[in-house]
Amino acid sequence: MKVMKKAVVLVFLVVAAPLYVIASPEHVPAPAAQAALERAKALDTQKQPAEALAAFIQAIEADPDFLEAHEQLEKFRSHWHNAAYDQKDPKLQSLTDDMKSTIDTKYKEWERRFPHSVGILYGMGVHLDGREDPGARPYLLKAAALDPNNAKIYAMLSIDAQRWGDQQASLEYIHKASLLEPQNPDYAFYYANALNSADPSPGQAAMLDIAKRFPTSARGAQALYWLGVKAPDDGKRIAILAQLRQEFPPEKFSWSANGMSDLFDAYLRVDPAKALKLAQEMQSDKGLEKESKEWVPRVELAQTYIQVNQEVAAGKAEDAVALLDKLSAVPHSSNAAMLVRLRAQVMVKAGQLHGAYASLLKQQARWPENATRAALEITGAQLNKTADQVRADLKRALDANAKLAPRFNLQQYGSAGTVSLAKLRGKVVLLTFWFPGCGPCRAEFPHFEAVMQQFRNKDVVYLGINVLRDQDEYVLPFMTKTGYSFLPLKSTPDAGTIGGKETQQYGVRGEPENFVIDPKGRIVYSGFTIDDADGESVVKHMIESVLNTSRGAGVEPHA
Repeated sequence: MKVMKKAVVLVFLVVAAPLYVIASPEHVPAPAAQAALERAKALDTQKQPAEALAAFIQAIEADPDFLEAHEQLEKFRSHWHNAAYDQKDPKLQSLTDDMKSTIDTKYKEWERRFPHSVGILYGMGVHLDGREDPGARPYLLKAAALDPNNAKIYAMLSIDAQRWGDQQASLEYIHKASLLEPQNPDYAFYYANALNSADPSPGQAAMLDIAKRFPTSARGAQALYWLGVKAPDDGKRIAILAQLRQEFPPEKFSWSANGMSDLFDAYLRVDPAKALKLAQEMQSDKGLEKESKEWVPRVELAQTYIQVNQEVAAGKAEDAVALLDKLSAVPHSSNAAMLVRLRAQVMVKAGQLHGAYASLLKQQARWPENATRAALEITGAQLNKTADQVRADLKRALDANAKLAPRFNLQQYGSAGTVSLAKLRGKVVLLTFWFPGCGPCRAEFPHFEAVMQQFRNKDVVYLGINVLRDQDEYVLPFMTKTGYSFLPLKSTPDAGTIGGKETQQYGVRGEPENFVIDPKGRIVYSGFTIDDADGESVVKHMIESVLNTSRGAGVEPHA
């Protein structure tokens, strides 16, 4: 479960960034085309994009079926587009806009000049797929018909199918790619991961097989990483992540290095001594370089966690209180709520009931979950507070942080009508910012759908604002194929703004980003994502807390 994610993430689970592979060895490129391509790559390295673009064009015109030239051209365009986005440089943005226009114009010209070239069809597919453009599919299908043994085409079709919401087609396409190139770890991983999403029973075995078949590839590490972080309980999570550490050393594989923070969190919950040992070993691992510094606070946290529990067990609660300032979770830790509860437990034993109650109240108002709710109720009872008084306190805490949601009146996909936030007063609104090419968005939808099924015939509305209007064509097919119940809305284009006016108004910094808006039109919860059943439970409590205020904020009334 993730709590406060603030990053634009375009790849997740079965979603891949564009894969650039060397063209089929059956085709020997013309010498002039090869020379122009090498010159283009050199000019790009020298940061001469205009000259590099001209050389890429020369390479393709010298040999339209030189597939690598098309691949490298799209890689070149994508690199400069991302640089312009990251740097927010208007001049660079203008350059990349001109670059895109030139490439589009040339491909239209090449379609006319080389109507039977598989390379031009392939290049159009690569170029449009790299932009997540709905127009990619017909070119890729035509290219596949002419070149049915090109695995890269099926890999792109698989990713494109996900944007259309067609998971079955996506699975079939990536399976085809993996069969064409069985020794390609990329295709093998994406097929196993897609299979795991569709049916965990054979999927998990397939993911474990990836780690076995590709022991020197990052894809092997990635397979174990996702199995570990998605494991249903800490026992299985620890077993898989420990295997990841042993078979794919963290100093060599970034997926393994990333997985160690999840292993640390699980150890802290189950066996704090092992958490400390892991943190110390990671900190002292010279092969990790700067990553080792990130383990310094984890060493201190584990030491403090152990010491606090020892002091409490020894009946020295006041000595434990003196350590609480050091008992803070590192950023993005899944143990944040657990540590708040431990702090409150120590404060209660030290007689600081009001402080303990306040900390639990703050946590529950921010991220309502069952364990914190139970601790809050118990602490409230120790303060002679009734259940109604605890609920009233939570309502006040939510009210204190609530802020009026920016209004919008947006057109709904597939309808001439609009959806106005102002007209939804009296209802709870679950609002998500998404786009069809967003992997984390697509991964999150099934969990939200599970929550919404629990609020059928209730005053709850589920809205999704598509922030990338270039992907409009994907939206209705996506909704039809997936059967999701949210109302898809069109964002308002805003010159110079990526994501439309609403992303600016709501302060959205990455998709997906989610909000719960209460019947008074106020944002009560914001900036969260979910990726598991625990997250579903939290969102359920969020909605309940504002759907019926007489029941309180995430605290159920006693029977």
